[in-house]
Amino acid sequence: MGELSGWYEGENGAIQFYVQTKDDQDMVDALGQMYAGDPDFGDTDMEVEYDGEDVTDEVYEIMKHVKFIKIMGGNSDG
Repeated sequence: MGELSGWYEGENGAIQFYVQTKDDQDMVDALGQMYAGDPDFGDTDMEVEYDGEDVTDEVYEIMKHVKFIKIMGGNSDG
């Protein structure tokens, strides 16, 4: 289990979030939950921690790949 937390910039200011993964999930699964809830996640200013470690740069890279897959018409669900 892991904990993804932080904030990202939304239309009306900073949006704080917290996602706890299940035993068979990892950070990418948590990011998928965030993206499903807000497709703009990853496009704005943000600070993200996973299990207390700053992963902001990694999250930007992961979300860039997810959005590229979506643009190309693929499925980023696996």
